[in-house]
Amino acid sequence: MSPILLQVIVSGLLIGAVYALFSSGLTLIWGMMNVINFAHGDFVMLAMYTAFLVWTVFGGGPAASVPIAAVVLAAIPPPEVSSIWVFELKVAGGTTFAA
Repeated sequence: MSPILLQVIVSGLLIGAVYALFSSGLTLIWGMMNVINFAHGDFVMLAMYTAFLVWTVFGGGPAASVPIAAVVLAAIPPPEVSSIWVFELKVAGGTTFAA
């Protein structure tokens, strides 16, 4: 098996895992709160950029970049994030979309 084919297979499996995690997060939020959370994509993007910057700028591998990205995103206070769109959703009364 050529190295390029192996790299394509591994890359496909990894992006498939990201899509699976993303969709399961959206499904969980929709099932529990009956709200479509469009901000979910923003958090995925922030996590990917943080991991990419740790990997390229600081020279850390995936073992270092993923936990650091998780810590950076966990530092964002949940009340600040949820109060922005959940409060607006409650005030609107009956809207099932959140941005």
